[in-house]
Amino acid sequence: MREDQKREIKFIIEDCCSRGVFPGANVAILLDDDEYLFSVGKKSILPKEELNSIDTIYDLASLTKVLVTTTLTMKLIDMGKLKLDTLVKDIIPEFRNNNINIFDLLTHTSGLPADVKLDLSADKETIRRKIYYCDSIYEKNTKVLYSDIGFILLGFIIEEIVRKPLDIVAKEFIFTPLNMDDTSYLPDSKLVDRCAPTENSPHFHKILRGDVHDRKAYLMGGVSGHAGIFSDIYDMSKFARMILNGGEYNKKRILSEKSVESLFKRQTPIGEISRGLGYLTFDIRSPFSTMNSSESIFHTGFTGTSLLIDKGNKISIIVLSNRVHPTRENIKIIEERKKIHEKIMKILFS
Repeated sequence: MREDQKREIKFIIEDCCSRGVFPGANVAILLDDDEYLFSVGKKSILPKEELNSIDTIYDLASLTKVLVTTTLTMKLIDMGKLKLDTLVKDIIPEFRNNNINIFDLLTHTSGLPADVKLDLSADKETIRRKIYYCDSIYEKNTKVLYSDIGFILLGFIIEEIVRKPLDIVAKEFIFTPLNMDDTSYLPDSKLVDRCAPTENSPHFHKILRGDVHDRKAYLMGGVSGHAGIFSDIYDMSKFARMILNGGEYNKKRILSEKSVESLFKRQTPIGEISRGLGYLTFDIRSPFSTMNSSESIFHTGFTGTSLLIDKGNKISIIVLSNRVHPTRENIKIIEERKKIHEKIMKILFS
């Protein structure tokens, strides 16, 4: 990347900050063997203003679904401990739906609802029971309904197979091999000052900082298959590089080339939003960019995070922000996200 290209890219994100899209953001552009990482804006507005820095740790929210849960599911498939057509009930006999399998959960086509109703007294076991006895609300594989429930269930499945808590499995299989030293569930107290605060929570009556923003993950003790991971831009770059390299990073193989290849394939019915295993995949109506190659995958997090990996163009664009700080009512990022990606692609490829 040329210096003038870097300046133009940084200006795009600075402009978003000035227009209140998010208080601040850390961004990584990985292109071939080159990379550009930078930080803009503020880390915190309330209770006091703090400048952002490149080592800020962000609540990834639903990026957990791909970073941890999808990756671990594909890892277990590589290890021969799971198949895409494995039925949930064969691993968790208490699960009431007899015909839902791993593929259905990964593609958000299982028939399960998006969410379950909970009050603040709920805990992990309450949520587990609600999901195990949850009724389908549509015929599976007939449409796409983005479901936290499906990925919480995948987290339970991973724990059942490996016989360890999900946070330990993620550390052993992903974070330690990739040297993602600042990525975890439940950030250590010494890392809290580096964490970007999220919402002034109406549920928990405090500004969340180092505590997971997602309500269900919070009630589950901070560890879940759908949300809960905290990370910084350096560690996220390592993960993206691993996917771009076909499952290997720094001579350590995390996923087989076959598993990585499968992530980029559309799996959902024509006419529905294009989804693969865990990720959104590219189509002409893509919510993330119309300028990327057909070999592109994408995911977002509610807190203001996103991960775009374009294998065809050998590029990844990672944006970590805390757009929900101090309130989730700031939804400007919904319109801006696609523009950000397309402007960056235009700068680098036109």
